[in-house]
Amino acid sequence: MKKIPPARATENPMLRLLLPFSSLFLAALLSAQTRAVLPAAFAQQEGESFTSIPFGRSSSVHVQHYYEGRLFAGKGTLIAVGFRPDGGKSFAKKGVELEIRCSSSAKRATGLSRFFVSNLNQDLATVFKRRILNLPIVASSPGPRTFSLRFFFDSPFVYDPKKGGLLIDLRIYGQARGRYDLDLGALGTSRQLSFGKPGCAGSNSKVPRLDVPTSAVLWGKPFVFRVRDLSPKQVLGLMLGTQEASWGSVPLPLDLGPAGAHGCYLNTDPFLLTASVADAKGEARLQGVIPPDPAFLGYWVRSQAFTLDSKANRLGLTTTAGNKVQVCGPFPVARLVGGTVGAFTGTLEQGRVPVTELSWK
Repeated sequence: MKKIPPARATENPMLRLLLPFSSLFLAALLSAQTRAVLPAAFAQQEGESFTSIPFGRSSSVHVQHYYEGRLFAGKGTLIAVGFRPDGGKSFAKKGVELEIRCSSSAKRATGLSRFFVSNLNQDLATVFKRRILNLPIVASSPGPRTFSLRFFFDSPFVYDPKKGGLLIDLRIYGQARGRYDLDLGALGTSRQLSFGKPGCAGSNSKVPRLDVPTSAVLWGKPFVFRVRDLSPKQVLGLMLGTQEASWGSVPLPLDLGPAGAHGCYLNTDPFLLTASVADAKGEARLQGVIPPDPAFLGYWVRSQAFTLDSKANRLGLTTTAGNKVQVCGPFPVARLVGGTVGAFTGTLEQGRVPVTELSWK
């Protein structure tokens, strides 16, 4: 049989006419899409860890990625999900047999079940039909990378956060050997800043310093306040506040000079007070805890310490600068990992999912 050469678009006048319109249609389609990165803290920065699940194994895997409804502004149509390879590594082309399903979920990130079926709602739908595909070759480059692993759905999924969280269910029926790590958005690092006026020196000629040495302040978990440059066995107090601009009708910082503490200031509104005593090295550590509620994610914990020092000034106290630290996690996400695609239960990991890009229209 004579082989028929493929037609060229330039040989058909009608195709020449349609090409500009198809380009305009494609541009309009792309402009109508919006993309969002979760956890949002890693949209412009590399995640703090990596994961070999689900594409870096040599066997089948079942994994559910869960994103709490509070992360979404409202109802939308999900048309694709994307992941990005971990930065600083190279990966060879790899074959995987993949299926993706989506569902809303009545669970919360802290209450996700170890049973896969228990996390699903009645709107469960297969959005990416089971197929064999090749993950692309990835050359070594620093992160954060682009979301080169983007899976466009065969059937868009209408998601409404009023029904609960979003659950993306990935089933890997088989995969070639070899690593293929994804960037993992884990806990993040808490931002920490000074605010208000600087501290004032005590009778030891040192200005007391307040900070939070805990790198990641998490809701539901304890953390530590540290006060340094004190005299041994010195009594101190720690104030927790909510404001740094005013205390009711009183502007902040409030100068304590008229009260007899020259150069000392009140930098926050003291709504909670605790006390301690410095150790032999002139340091004190006090424990704090954030209530177990994801609503505290992003909240700034404001504090200021003061010491009782009768020789420092007429008022008999010194102060630190104000300190504020931001609650950085856990993110209201979770994942459930099964050892095989047929597993009924899995290992639950709260606050951990690969950095994910969701495409909407």
